[in-house]
Amino acid sequence: MAIEDLIIEAQKLFADGKHEEAAARFAEAIALDPEDPQLRTARGASLMSAGRFPEALEEFDRGVALDPGNARLRYRRGMARMAQKDFEGAVKDFTGAIELDHQYGVAFYSRSEALDALGRKEEAQEDVRKAWVLGQSKMQGERDTYGIIRTDMDKPPGA
Repeated sequence: MAIEDLIIEAQKLFADGKHEEAAARFAEAIALDPEDPQLRTARGASLMSAGRFPEALEEFDRGVALDPGNARLRYRRGMARMAQKDFEGAVKDFTGAIELDHQYGVAFYSRSEALDALGRKEEAQEDVRKAWVLGQSKMQGERDTYGIIRTDMDKPPGA
């Protein structure tokens, strides 16, 4: 089977909630292209959804090794660490994702959860605030892009 067909089948299986089967198809695709970090991400996500956290972490580790500048892979690896209650490791991964993408609001939020689990309440609250600000900023940007003005207060000055 061609790699593109394997990926399409794996994505459909994942969407249908068949995470074990999706992980198997992604593994077949990886055998054809072991250097593709996106396939590692996809298989890791399938394994996470199947509750196979240690294996998911291994896939994310391989993906990060292939593409160390990928914030999404670092974020996903952090989530795998969270699932295993490795909160220190999760904080490191979420921090790495944030360093690569300063606008990664969900990474700030997820880091706040890890920090909270470690009892670092003030840092956790600061990250929640940053995630909220980034979320509001993103929403405002989308509103500006699509010309959505909801109230007179939302209108730019002089409009």
